[in-house]
Amino acid sequence: MIILLLLNSVIASKPEVKLNVQNNKQIQFTAIVDQTKILYEDPSCFQIVLWKRSAKDSHKYKFTDQDYDLLVQEEHKLQGISECVPIQKQFLIQQHLRMGLPSNEKIFYTDLIILQNRALIIRNDFTLQEVNIAHSQFTKTVTQQKLKIPHSDISHPIFLWNNHNKRVYIISENGGVSIPDWISIGENTFFINSEPFKQRKIVYDAYLKDNTIYVACGYEGVDVYNYQDGQLKYFKNIARIDEKYLNAKDISGDDENIYILDHYQGLLICDYDFQIKFRVPILMGSDFSHYKNTFFVIAESQRRQDYALEIFLNFTDNSYYFNHYYIDEMQFYDVKVYENYTILIGYEAHKIIQHSIFSQFIKFSSNNFFEFPQMLQLKQWNDSIVGLSKRELRLLQINQLSAHIECESQEYFSESFLVASYFLNSSSPFIATKFNQVFQIIFQDTKVLSKKNLTLFGIALFLIFLIFWLVLLSIACFKRLRNRIIKLEDDKRALTKQVDMDKDDGPGQELSAI
Repeated sequence: MIILLLLNSVIASKPEVKLNVQNNKQIQFTAIVDQTKILYEDPSCFQIVLWKRSAKDSHKYKFTDQDYDLLVQEEHKLQGISECVPIQKQFLIQQHLRMGLPSNEKIFYTDLIILQNRALIIRNDFTLQEVNIAHSQFTKTVTQQKLKIPHSDISHPIFLWNNHNKRVYIISENGGVSIPDWISIGENTFFINSEPFKQRKIVYDAYLKDNTIYVACGYEGVDVYNYQDGQLKYFKNIARIDEKYLNAKDISGDDENIYILDHYQGLLICDYDFQIKFRVPILMGSDFSHYKNTFFVIAESQRRQDYALEIFLNFTDNSYYFNHYYIDEMQFYDVKVYENYTILIGYEAHKIIQHSIFSQFIKFSSNNFFEFPQMLQLKQWNDSIVGLSKRELRLLQINQLSAHIECESQEYFSESFLVASYFLNSSSPFIATKFNQVFQIIFQDTKVLSKKNLTLFGIALFLIFLIFWLVLLSIACFKRLRNRIIKLEDDKRALTKQVDMDKDDGPGQELSAI
């Protein structure tokens, strides 16, 4: 079956693939032994590839990777090799809060909706409960509401929020109701309105567009409800599209199209008059989610093997391209596609991946798994995610770790590397830019530097000491010389005075005395 899908992907669309290559100038980095150096960290880079210059490469700075040895993060971890390794973009899950919910094998929770700082959760016995959400704690209200809707073993009520009329619809196989989104269920003013939802064998999903509600009801087609005279009323049932009966498993849409996942026909792309534009053939599809023209579909093979499929839709020429398959990794239950990542929901473990990147551009990817047994629903709340399982509520934080290079060493070394950073063109998943750059990194030993610095400091200290004593000696010599000069000048002045006195007295004085 996978081979047939691959053939279909070739037949369906032949996209124009383009990888622009740009060579940047060589650069040099310095680092310190026993410390990690982070290089080429960029949130918009979807992949980074690293080669180390091999011994046979005599051209140190050329940009071809033929004479370089490819470095892989996982291999280096297993071998305990240091130096430089590439780290691919990762999505790290952090659990902030966790709260157990009362349930058993027959009574369990089915859906979740976030209203500002309140989470409404509902069980298959139509018990409605409210949880106040904060980053520090979950607070479960004492009051709960039991909805007057008959339940059975297959009951699976779901929420649908209409932010225009401030109503939250609760839809199930046995009908439905609506509640106000601005009143807590514990307040006296809280009220419940009965709504005209039809009884069906099963209800899979519901979608709201311009005050019109579309409900996927399996082989009973799609029920359509709209507002007439201010009240929600049943409008019609869509049992067939393009003369083929529906088995609607999931439904969603956007401003131009409504998307219906049929169990046998695949993904149907229609206008809002249910005129089909084109179809993506997928057998036994169960759930899908999308962001813009990137779609993820959960399906089952003829051998009962779950798989997930990433599809690019082209609404200009009504074509599609099967981009990537996820199979034999886990059992898939549902999928959620957000702007920056996709969460593949399993039964025990769940995987976070990048999306909207042409698969042949991807050489390496990170395995970002997290465990949350029996998780049914995910809803974004501020910068966090609230997850609901059949018996638990959790507050999760998803942090993105950018692709980068980590360099470390326990000794001195100097090596040259070739790095390739990949960036996606925002207009098309088939166009990317690859930036090549050769860099040299030099690790220096701070201990050696410290010994050299200590020696230099000692020499400098000795020179300062020597200069200090030379200055003192010079000052002492200067003082002695100055004192001698002063004494000589005093003696000279005394002799000069004596000579002058002898001249004034004359030679006759000695004779008269005789």
